[in-house]
Parts: sequence; C-alpha cells; structure tokens
Amino acid sequence: MERRLFIKINGIAIAAAVGLTACVDDTTPTAPGSSSSAGGAGGDKKFNIAVVPKDSTNPWFVRMEVGVKRFAESSGFNVYQKGPAETDATQQAQVIRDLIAQKVDALCVVPVDPGALEPVLKEAMDAGITVITHEGASQENTLYDLEAFNNSAYGGFIMDNLAEAMGEEGVYTTMVGHVTNASHNEWADGGVAHAKEKYPNLKLLEAEPRVESQDDGEVAYQKAKELLKKYPELKGIMGTSSFDAPASPVRSRSSACRARSSPRVPECLRPTRRSSRRASCTPSRCGIRPMRARRWPPWRSRCSRARRSRPRSTWPSPATKRSSSPRAATRCSRVQAGS
Repeated sequence: MERRLFIKINGIAIAAAVGLTACVDDTTPTAPGSSSSAGGAGGDKKFNIAVVPKDSTNPWFVRMEVGVKRFAESSGFNVYQKGPAETDATQQAQVIRDLIAQKVDALCVVPVDPGALEPVLKEAMDAGITVITHEGASQENTLYDLEAFNNSAYGGFIMDNLAEAMGEEGVYTTMVGHVTNASHNEWADGGVAHAKEKYPNLKLLEAEPRVESQDDGEVAYQKAKELLKKYPELKGIMGTSSFDAPASPVRSRSSACRARSSPRVPECLRPTRRSSRRASCTPSRCGIRPMRARRWPPWRSRCSRARRSRPRSTWPSPATKRSSSPRAATRCSRVQAGS
C-alpha cells in the first residue's frame, strides 16, 4: 500500500511541476512575430521533466519509476527518472547540474541532503527551471515540497508498532537512512516524542540515540549487530529507511543463535517419503549436536532411521537382530562346534 501511495504522490509531484512550469511559461512575454498557444496547461508544448531520486538502484525508487513512466504515457510529456549510482549528495548534485545543462523544464528531486543541494537547486531556479522536492521539508530553494503525510504523526505510528512488539517496555534506539535526511529525522523525532508521552516504560538508548544505515541493507545489518553486541539490554530499533526494518531485526542474530532458536527442520530430517531418506545423514553433517537430535520427534531422530522403512509391529527384537547378522551367526556356529 505504501508503494502505491508513493507512486501516486510522485505523480502529484510531477503534475505540480507541470502546473508551475505552465504558469512560468504563461508569464513569459511572447517575442514579436512568434505565436504561442499556451493555455491553462501550457498549450501544446511538451515539457521535459526529470525526476531525481536519492539513487537509481534502491528498490523503493525503482518502483517509483513505474509511476514516472505511467505519467509520461498518460500526459504525453517527456518525463523520465535519472539518479546517482549510489546514495550520495555529491553525485546527486552532479546529476542535477547535468540536467540543468540539458535545459529541462522542471526537476522533481528527492534530496539525500537538503543542505548540500541548496546551491545547485538555486542554480536551477535561477536558470528558470521549476523545482519540486519530496522528503525535503527543510529545503529552501524549491517552489514546493511534497510530503506524503504529517511527519511527526507518521513517526508516532511507527513507534506504536515498535512499542507493541516490545511489550511497551525496554530500551530502544532509532535508525535513519542518513542523519542529513530531513524527513527520516522528523519521523524519528516524532516517534521519540510520542514514546515519551504514551510509553513511559520505553527508554531511548542515551549512548547512541540515532544511528545511520546509509540507506543500505548490509550497513543496517552490521549496525544492528554491533548495537546488540555492545548493548545487550537493547530491545528494539525504530527504523525509518526502507532498508532499516528488513535488515536489522531479521538478520541481526548470529548463525549459531538462529540454529538454536529456529524451528525449521533440517532438510535431511524433513518428513518426506521414508524410502527416500538419506542413510548417510548424521547429526554432525547436519550441524546439530546429538542432544539436539534426540530432541526431535521420534520419527525424525537418528536412532530410528534404521527402522523407518518398516512398521513398528515388524521391528525385530534386539536378540533376533543380533543373531540374524552374518557375523553373529558365524560366532554361534564356532561356539557350537567347539562345545
């Protein structure tokens, strides 16, 4: 649902850019001898609109590009998305400078660092380019900043979910994509303020109240692992980036902890056809200690592998089993001959 909302919001941002661009064009004086049919939506002119996300590889913005292409098809304008290869304010500024040189009509920007983009966005506006931002509440050099929701209230909503998962007590911290990201920090601030008002037993980690994931799943995982190792009392992490929540709680445990806590049955002990079980399977090869193996249900334990292929009623007694083996039969015949 959030992704659909983001596509709609992106379409609104582009539409706002088109409207503002048309207004700019309407106020531009027409040169003598030239004709202009600019109407309420800019007439027949096809605007060139570029959308600049934080980076071009983030799945969130890859999905956003679907909305960009959809708007281009429905409007007939030349609308496209172009972002830096990674989440970096310097690279994003360079992409914007390249677009200024191409003389686009409008820019829709999701800033990595609003402060770092102020100079280049000012250049764009001085060049007569319409600038619309999203998730840039503190951005000054923009005609309009579009936010999906009330940032403080959204942070409170995230905190409600975290408090429920933590049992409304314990130590928590906040994680943002970048400490320079205005919206992420406003969400985190809203969540912390909401916790102070509604959840008195939730305590913010004073040593590291805010950590940075750099909008990267692997970085979020490493940060979460370091936090849990450094602060054993830490019980929750409030994430704001699309990478924070999936990476931090799911992958923060070590492989050994997952082996002890996971209820997943090893492949060799899964209840498949009895005749297809691997006779070579041992607890050591599966990574399970013998005591752990004995704790599985009887039909999955290693001690019953030799008897799985036959019903219990046909199992041989220990004495019969010993006498039925060739080696035992040889010993018995020797004893009889010697006696």
